[in-house]
Amino acid sequence: MAVALSPTNPAALREAQRRLQVLEQQAARHGINVPPEIATEIDDLRRGLKDAIPADDTDRFVWFVGMLQQYQDHNNALFSRLNARMTAALTIGVITFVLVLLLLSRAVFVAPAPAGFAQPAITTPIAGAGAPTGAR
Repeated sequence: MAVALSPTNPAALREAQRRLQVLEQQAARHGINVPPEIATEIDDLRRGLKDAIPADDTDRFVWFVGMLQQYQDHNNALFSRLNARMTAALTIGVITFVLVLLLLSRAVFVAPAPAGFAQPAITTPIAGAGAPTGAR
């Protein structure tokens, strides 16, 4: 009974090829005394891989288009999740940047006093200002 493999499932194809390689190595070790279960499984895997992997150009094109569609579907799902995360991170970054700019602008630019409001002038000298140190 041949193993049913799908040409659109590359993981199953790789696993079948890997299993076939291991079984062929075991068969080579046994030589002419290969156990029937190993020989049968080798035949089944070869038949399944032959049916799953395209033989002519038309089948290869159909197989390639199917694999390309599967790849695009996988990438679309991956990038939609990634796009949502990157949008959130970018939004947080922009908001943080704007808030920092606002805080810095308040520290640098002081709003002028409203009209009609006079700021008091400093009339008393600050102790020790202008006098040389150590002078009496």
